[in-house]
Amino acid sequence: MTCARHLCRGEQFEGAAIIYRIGDTFLRCFDMDRHALHRQTNMYYPFANLGDWEMANFLLQSNLSMREIDSYLSLSMTKKMLLSFWTAKELRGHIEDLPKGPRWKIHIVPTHHPTTSPVELYWCDPLECIEALFNHPFYAGKMDYSPFCMFTAAGRIMRVYSEWMSSDGAWELQTQVPAGSMLCGVILSSDKTNITNVCGGKVVHPLLISLANIRMNVRNKASSHAFLLTTLMPIVEFIHPIPRIRSVLEVHLFHACLDFILEPLKKAAQLGQMMADPLRNICFCFTPLETLRQLGSICCDPDDIEAYFDACARFRLSGISHPFWRNWPLSDPHRFLTPECLHHWHRMSWDHDVKWCRCALGSGELDFCFSLLPPITGLRQFKSGITKLKQVGGCTQHDVQRYLVVDRSDGEVGYAADDADEAGEAVLNDLWAPKQSPSDFFDITAKHVASTALSSSPLCTFTHGSTAFHLNLHPSLCCLSVDSAAEKFAIPDLHSALGDFLALHSCHGRRIQPFGRTRQLAQDTPLPFTYLQIWYKVHIQQRDYHDRTSTALTYTIHAEPPNGHWKYGHYNAAILQVDEGHDWPDSRLMGHAVVEVHLIMRPHPPQGMNVAWANCFLVYVRWLDIINMELAMHLPMLKRAVRTSGSYFGNIFPLDQISSFAHVVPWFGKTADKRLTYMNACHASQSFYLNRYFDKDFFYATNR
Repeated sequence: MTCARHLCRGEQFEGAAIIYRIGDTFLRCFDMDRHALHRQTNMYYPFANLGDWEMANFLLQSNLSMREIDSYLSLSMTKKMLLSFWTAKELRGHIEDLPKGPRWKIHIVPTHHPTTSPVELYWCDPLECIEALFNHPFYAGKMDYSPFCMFTAAGRIMRVYSEWMSSDGAWELQTQVPAGSMLCGVILSSDKTNITNVCGGKVVHPLLISLANIRMNVRNKASSHAFLLTTLMPIVEFIHPIPRIRSVLEVHLFHACLDFILEPLKKAAQLGQMMADPLRNICFCFTPLETLRQLGSICCDPDDIEAYFDACARFRLSGISHPFWRNWPLSDPHRFLTPECLHHWHRMSWDHDVKWCRCALGSGELDFCFSLLPPITGLRQFKSGITKLKQVGGCTQHDVQRYLVVDRSDGEVGYAADDADEAGEAVLNDLWAPKQSPSDFFDITAKHVASTALSSSPLCTFTHGSTAFHLNLHPSLCCLSVDSAAEKFAIPDLHSALGDFLALHSCHGRRIQPFGRTRQLAQDTPLPFTYLQIWYKVHIQQRDYHDRTSTALTYTIHAEPPNGHWKYGHYNAAILQVDEGHDWPDSRLMGHAVVEVHLIMRPHPPQGMNVAWANCFLVYVRWLDIINMELAMHLPMLKRAVRTSGSYFGNIFPLDQISSFAHVVPWFGKTADKRLTYMNACHASQSFYLNRYFDKDFFYATNR
């Protein structure tokens, strides 16, 4: 009997994950325990009712100690409640009466060198933890069961690596296990943490375990509880006069403890283990070690540790003689000792790339250049620079990498690539995405279109191709004359641009409008309307480049006129489609132009007039011409396009011809003018860089 799970992927490993028989899940075992009869009449048993269970759940998840819970339950007001427990001990008794998951054990670890206290190792069987994750009903439909290859298109031109099962390593490992069996990849993660703050400051290394088969967007969310605590690794003090020897002994103990607790997983990797998935299907599973994060990397000979350590130091060896993974079948250090995002990418960039920039530019110039960067809504702006930041975490380091200023020998200033973004790993989005899920404008549009109660007015949330748009329901300016708008937004040719757009629209109908056309109508040409509705911003959302079923981050394009804060206005750049034969992002920049958006509007037709252009949102944009490619940093260099008359090259287009938000940065020259600020730098500049590195999806879309 073969597995019936279907995955819409390019190629799937044949003959993997065969279902041998039907087993039980945790919930089924829960319904078959000795209290199952009581739960037929009271689903909250051993608690009296829903309120009783809610009180117990609140107390257990709070930070109250057992004594504090007793004090709360002894209050006269609390005693008026109909509870089934009146002491913390009785509450714990109810919990102990429920079906159990992996049980905690204690093991005294023997050591060859004296310590200040006995080495107590608290642990759960890691194989039981893996079985609990593999069997959990929450992960039904959220796991991969056999290796697969994924491609961006049916032509299989570009291979996509997203989940562990999509890797070449998983495919190769599947060939090394018996036919019909399944891989259950093990993820181990550990870091030092405090478990008491007042009573002695006790610290341990909690060892977390997870299942690599669980899809990454689920596994990396804390609310999914996909990482289980399997061990509290002890941190003890060895009695030895030399500090470096004590450090070696501590790491040796770390490996010895891991060697002991991970033995069940090693046996399962060698012999296999029958385990039931969330749908009760039993498969023959093998457990290779796939990821290891922040674990120790040295051990020693307990017989003569000083001589051994000195010998290792002379040859610059780490001192590992018996690493815990030495007898773990199917596990290869070059695969599971993978780079870790925070330290290997973000921290490395902060510790090395930023220091290099400081040496090249100087701290003052580097901070000043960062302070001039035009802001991106939703991302951090560094108004005071970056060299004096305190408590710089992963999120801040990530944002710095989006537009890291560098200096070159010829004196030009550009932006360094973010290695983490170039890697394109979806884990970055999971780790540093906003806490609240962003709105899905594609889904909102689909619901609006499906609604039968649509008005005659255009939808403020709509899609075109791979891009979704969202405008506020009410415009920023409800009724502004064309001449007033031209004066307010400093667009002297707005009247003639609108006339040209309407003339072209009436002749050719609704289609992709080209760029570069000359003015056909005079400035005083009559228009069929007098007033405009104007919006100061539009939100742009796209599909994820490698997963067109997922949405990427939302960006905001501002088109605000001069005001008290923005003396010259606040305008963002965008990618505009100018050739209907090229679609974003597959065609990259081919058939597209980089533009600066200066006005977002909708003509306000006279009452009773029903014309096609009245239901069309329009934008007035100015062209930023790509003049060359900066070879060292692979950044397109832009220049403001001008007409033969010397005026800026601007035209009007339908809003939905915009394909993407674009981050353009002024070219400052060898040193930035000290009169510049982030509010006037774009206005004062004629040349720009198109920053391809501010967003992972934008990088892939513009990668030649």
